[in-house]
Amino acid sequence: MSDTHDDRVKQLVEFLDPLVDDSFKIKFNELSKYSKEELKQHTQKLEDWALVLGVAEQKQLQTGRLLGIISDFNEFNYENINHQQQQQQQNQQNHQNQQNHHNQQNHQNQQNGIFENNI
Repeated sequence: MSDTHDDRVKQLVEFLDPLVDDSFKIKFNELSKYSKEELKQHTQKLEDWALVLGVAEQKQLQTGRLLGIISDFNEFNYENINHQQQQQQQNQQNHQNQQNHHNQQNHQNQQNGIFENNI
């Protein structure tokens, strides 16, 4: 299975390599000439590659966890999402504080007879 896996990864690299430079147009033109059945087969091939890469990635993640190189992905992902949510809340709070300060200044200026021109 290792040989099959390596062959599939090589095929994927060969397929994606043209996308790195301007020759992707050639690949696009090639794909545009495919029949409906050929496109289905090609799509199936891409799905197979995605599955192979997903399995390979899981193996690497598991190896990393076993060696203590990386922490649990779900734990990391949860912490990352938590951090993003806290950052969004902080940004919203900062925006609200700025809005409140601006409103207070406008109110104070109106009381003092100074009207701000909003553009």
